[in-house]
Amino acid sequence: MRYVFPDPKNCSPNKPTDACTSKKMVGLYSAATGDSQINCTKKVREWFRTEATSKGWDKVIDTPSGVTLVADVRLHNLAKLDVVEGSEKVVQFPNGRVRRQRTS
Repeated sequence: MRYVFPDPKNCSPNKPTDACTSKKMVGLYSAATGDSQINCTKKVREWFRTEATSKGWDKVIDTPSGVTLVADVRLHNLAKLDVVEGSEKVVQFPNGRVRRQRTS
């Protein structure tokens, strides 16, 4: 079976984690290194931890059945209030779009 290394960009604020079983860790290790392993040894876990952090995962937490990868996912306020002009507020979005709203 072919495994794909989890990508932290696929996480969301509602699900910032991804669980990897020992079997998946061994499969990824063997495919990447060519060193055929059967068990999830210390060498496999250390390789996996290094790979995960290099791919952008913030934490790698050991569990009895493998690891849990954790990404720091944050939402950013996309719009900003630029100015209030009289009875109108002007909101500018990152794409350059401007929206004007009456305040009263």
